[in-house]
Amino acid sequence: MSAKTFFSLIKIEHTLFARPLALTGAVLGARGMPDLWTLLVMAVAFTAARAAAMAFNRLVDSRLDARNPRTAEREIPTGAVGLGVVFWTAGFDILYACQDVEFDREKGLHSIPANLGTGTAMKLAAFWHPSEPPSTSFL
Repeated sequence: MSAKTFFSLIKIEHTLFARPLALTGAVLGARGMPDLWTLLVMAVAFTAARAAAMAFNRLVDSRLDARNPRTAEREIPTGAVGLGVVFWTAGFDILYACQDVEFDREKGLHSIPANLGTGTAMKLAAFWHPSEPPSTSFL
C-alpha cells in the first residue's frame, strides 16, 4: 500500500487539522503549558489513535461504503486496501509478542502468547501470516 493510499484511508489532513484542538485541550487540562515532551507524546498519541479509529471505521463500514455512490470509491470498497493486510500485520505482532511472554504474564498483560502459549500463538501467526504478502483484494 502506498503512503498516498494510507494517508487517504485515514484522512491525514483531518487529523492534522484537529491536532491543534487536541493540543489546546492538553494546555487547558494542565492549566498551563505542559512540558515539550508531554506535548510531543500527546500529539503522537492523538495522531495514532485517530488514525486507528479512522481505519477501523472504514473497515467496519466497508460493505455500506461499497453500496453508497459517495463512498464507493474509497480504498477498502475498491480493493486498494485488503482485509489480508490486517491479518498479515497481526501475524507479525503475535510473533513479536512471543518474545515478551514472560514479561506479559508477570505484569498481567493479556497478549495472545501469554494467554494461549507460544506454541498456539506461533500456529495462529502462521495461519494469519502467509508466506507471501496478502492480496489487496478485500471484497
